[in-house]
Amino acid sequence: MSIFRSPADKDALIAWHHRFRERIGRPMDSRVIDTTFGVTHVLVAGPVDAPPLVLLHGALASSAHALSVVPTLADRYRVFALDVIGQSPLSAENRPDVNGNAYGEWALACLDALALGRTAVLGVSWGGFVACRLAVVAPERITALSLVVPAGIVSGYGWEPVVKLAFPMLLSRIVPSRRNFERFAEAQLTVRDPLWVDYLVDALQAFRMDFRAPRNLSDDELAAFGAPVQVIAAERDLMFPGARLLERARRVFPNLRSTEMLAGARHSPSTEPEAGRALAASIARFLDA
Repeated sequence: MSIFRSPADKDALIAWHHRFRERIGRPMDSRVIDTTFGVTHVLVAGPVDAPPLVLLHGALASSAHALSVVPTLADRYRVFALDVIGQSPLSAENRPDVNGNAYGEWALACLDALALGRTAVLGVSWGGFVACRLAVVAPERITALSLVVPAGIVSGYGWEPVVKLAFPMLLSRIVPSRRNFERFAEAQLTVRDPLWVDYLVDALQAFRMDFRAPRNLSDDELAAFGAPVQVIAAERDLMFPGARLLERARRVFPNLRSTEMLAGARHSPSTEPEAGRALAASIARFLDA
């Protein structure tokens, strides 16, 4: 079964990918690579001779969504933004098991197909979960790991995620209305960016939702992982509460070198250009160090 409600819905989300590409404002190439998990689209930007950086986007999004927030990273790195299978309209409609390491094995297959021996990795939200699984299956392939509001480390709890996220999402599926979709978007977004709000409204209607939560890392699963790690959390994140995320990161990453709390931010960090440049600068300082 398709992960989209209809072919027209998939086409609409592909059109959104191109709208977000326009925000990046830099030369880019599109590639399609083959893996045992299915085809994967890759957006490539940045100087050919720059250090490689693999970028993994969040759920129900695309490579262009992630790169549009931190486009300045492509000024100093050769960015390979992967379209995560099962989460993007540009890659295979395959949703691997989230309880094991299948997503990490897919990411490793992508590194092999791109001939990337060792590389820095940046994972955002769901992409953070994928990046962590890659660190489990192929730790020797990662030179540095930066995680922004990553899934797979902690989960939200209490009434707020239910009332402000789960309930509006469920209600929007039963009685679709723009207001229900917008309530969910507003609980996720730090700033009310019209492009992101309109996209999320369409995405929540277009995708056949998969409510399986990715498995969190155990305390010792990355005990032997030697690459330096950065974790950036959002103070008002309902999905992965910032304070709890940083506290647990100190337990699961033996080589945690950098932590940052985005003050006042919700799960999706600010998409304003100045905030994006600041976020990219923080990531670059860590990677360069």
